[in-house]
Amino acid sequence: MVDFFPGEIEIVGGVLQVGDEVFSDPNSERIDALLTLLLVERGRTFHGWDTLYLDPRDGRLWEHYYPASHLHGGGPPALRLVD
Repeated sequence: MVDFFPGEIEIVGGVLQVGDEVFSDPNSERIDALLTLLLVERGRTFHGWDTLYLDPRDGRLWEHYYPASHLHGGGPPALRLVD
């Protein structure tokens, strides 16, 4: 089961490059798993790049966003707790 670590407030993904190939790093894969298996989408910005998710177990809200949006495809993802 995928879950948040105690006290975790942000996960920032990255990429791994092997030769000419680029892969998602473990943080990016974990973000994808959290979005797919645990969190529930609650809303999106009008442009669709930022999404708000609910953790139904405790009611916390998480923002899924792309901090390096200037990169091709939006760059690696990030997930942060919303106060």
